[in-house]
Amino acid sequence: MPKREHAYWETDQRAYRAAQEARRSRRMKVRIRKILALQALGFRVVQQALNHFRVNGRLDLFPLHNQWHDTRLGTKGSAPDLVVFTKEWIKS
Repeated sequence: MPKREHAYWETDQRAYRAAQEARRSRRMKVRIRKILALQALGFRVVQQALNHFRVNGRLDLFPLHNQWHDTRLGTKGSAPDLVVFTKEWIKS
């Protein structure tokens, strides 16, 4: 492959990676805001780490990959929307 095409490919990949990181960053901010908004609904939300929240001392939420973990039962899973899942989980 000529060097010129290779340089274009590398530039293209860098631009793609930068765009992916920007989208991921925006997505995380939105998910974190939504999780923290649960406090207004009466949930007790504690941020354990950048990507780890504990709701009502029992349910762990990981917004980066939309995963959850019930610390008492040991069950885990993922959900398309953690806020909707949390509201349904509390009802059950």
